[in-house]
Amino acid sequence: MKQEELSILDRFDTVWQRVTAGNGGAETTPAPVPARETAMLEELMDGTVRAWSRYTALARRTGGTHARQLAALAGSARDHLRKLQLEYFLAAGDTYAPGEPPRTAFGLLTELREAYRGELALAEQFAAAGRYAPSRRNLYESCAGTCLNRADRVKTLIAEGFGAAGMRN
Repeated sequence: MKQEELSILDRFDTVWQRVTAGNGGAETTPAPVPARETAMLEELMDGTVRAWSRYTALARRTGGTHARQLAALAGSARDHLRKLQLEYFLAAGDTYAPGEPPRTAFGLLTELREAYRGELALAEQFAAAGRYAPSRRNLYESCAGTCLNRADRVKTLIAEGFGAAGMRN
């Protein structure tokens, strides 16, 4: 390191002492978040990434209105992921990048059915998380409701798929 950079780092400790002096000189650290709560957030993020990935892939396979609807569902899942990543950072003080979801090679209707079932399962996970972590209950209940809403929209797409209106396999 250059001498100037070292000098800046040396002065940081002095400045930090003045900043923490308002607390009687003691640094305050937040209470640790239980490991179960961070693990729960990781599971919720993993499930949300699976939904996002599935809707993105489905949107690419379909055309027209259905592609736009599936892209909107992917956007909704992405928004949930961002909220969960923020909560994870606030809880753990670190970031979490969910792994790549497994690729599937099902037909279109089967893939939509899996998306429907996945949304129902994710809604149940969010509801359970809300019961366990009261500090995040509002977020989890909102996410559970949105998952159920997405499930209803997927169910509508499946019903339309039986008529093959605008959907190709």
